[in-house]
Amino acid sequence: MGFSLSLLADPETLRMLGLGVSTTLRLFIGALVCGFLIALLISSFYVVPSKITRGIISLFVEYHRNVPTVVQIMV
Repeated sequence: MGFSLSLLADPETLRMLGLGVSTTLRLFIGALVCGFLIALLISSFYVVPSKITRGIISLFVEYHRNVPTVVQIMV
């Protein structure tokens, strides 16, 4: 049993591979933009002089720092 790239000679396989790469890149760019906008929104609320707002934002940030990502995904 040897290593062969003959699977890539099939046009249907190349089309599916291209669709997978395209979907991955679109998801990556969408997540990057959404994450940046959420971070910008949270950081702008943190600058507000209200102690209540700063406290809520601080709790949110501490939660996300201290809870493992797998647990956050499950929640």
